[in-house]
Formats: sequence, C-alpha cells, structure tokens
Amino acid sequence: MAEVGAGNDAFGSVFVSAPDGLRLHARSYGSRLAPNLPVVCLPGLARSSADFDTLARALADDPQAPRHVIAVDYRGRGQSEYDRDPRNYTLATELADLLAVLTALEVPPAVFVGTSRGGILTMMLAGARPAAIAGAVFNDIGPAIEPEGLVRIKSYIGKLPRPASYEEGAEILRRLFGGQFTKLSDDDWLGFSRSTFEVKQRSLGPVYDVRLAKTLEGIDVHRRLPPLERFTVFLNR
Repeated sequence: MAEVGAGNDAFGSVFVSAPDGLRLHARSYGSRLAPNLPVVCLPGLARSSADFDTLARALADDPQAPRHVIAVDYRGRGQSEYDRDPRNYTLATELADLLAVLTALEVPPAVFVGTSRGGILTMMLAGARPAAIAGAVFNDIGPAIEPEGLVRIKSYIGKLPRPASYEEGAEILRRLFGGQFTKLSDDDWLGFSRSTFEVKQRSLGPVYDVRLAKTLEGIDVHRRLPPLERFTVFLNR
C-alpha cells in the first residue's frame, strides 16, 4: 500500500514499504487516469527523482498527450530512507524495491526512462517482469559497462565538498563536470546543484547516503564488467 505525502503544485510524494520494511519515496506527476502510457523514471547511482523534474512536468502537462509520470528515489537517495546496512545498496535489492513500488502504485505497463544505474535496473526488470515494460529509453548506459565510467564515478561519489550555498555548489559541479557538459547555462548548473545537494543538519550535503561509496570499493575498475545483453532480449518481445 502506498502512503501519500506532501508534494507541491507539480507533483505529489508517495511512500511505499520495501520488502524489508524500509520506507521508499517516489514523485508522482499528473493524473493516474491520463490516457497515454505512463512513464517511470529511474535515476543514476548517486542521483534522485529530482533529476527528472523538468522532463516529468513536460510529459505530465503535455496538452496533446498527457501522461502519469513516476520518478523513483532508490533507498539511501532523495527522500527514501537510508539503509542501516550499506551492503544492501545493491542492484538486486533495488530491483526488489522497484517491483514493490510498481506493485503498490498499481503501475500498468509503462515506458521506463533509465539514466545510468536506472538503465541497468530497467534491463534487469525486463528479465524479472517483462510485462511491466511497454518501452524503454536509456540515457548514459548500454549493455556494455565501460570501466572508464566507473573510474569517474569512484572519483567523486561520497567525496563532494559541502557548499555554503547552491551557487557555490554550482561552481563545484562546473569544475568537476564542465568538461563533459559543455553546453549547460548558469541556470542549468544551478539546477544541477539543487538536485545534487540538500539541506542536512543546517548545511548543504549530497542527496544520497555517502556510504554508497562503499559499494564501489570491491570493483576492479581495470576489468571489464560482464555485458547485459542477456537482459535486453526481453525488451524485444
């Protein structure tokens, strides 16, 4: 069963119990009765549902083809509860959490938009519950996971300095990622900062449990990870 929480004029917050009882959060945009296929948005490893705010608003408010959009916070990210044991921050656990969210919210077959880790979860969902997926959009991910990407992620996750303001956070992110995202405006960087940092104990901190970094400690970044093609066959059915 889903619990409805406070939201704002653009989305509502819903909370769902994970299989182990941990409290999970998702944003719900638009009407559940929208006539078009719903969209489920899955963020990257150390990201949150806030990353999809602009996209979700555009899809939910499209006058020609409005859709119900759900953006998920994995455990330990965004407004979802942090796990007491960081060893539970695994793809297998997050897949079980995602299945719980889809079931509790009674989500019909949907289009899944997955960024990075969210794309991996979409491929895994295709193997676990193929009927849930009506379509898929992958961003910054594919069946082959390049070790260079893991090196980059390990270099910053759990290591970002705490900015004194969102403006300072924007400058931190620009220094780190400006070489990759060359077309972002000042407003874009500020928005990136607002979706990367949140108020924690009267100061700004990352929107995720910094212990997520521990999940990368045992990965050999010089060894290519097994490809995920075996999951993509379910997307072609």
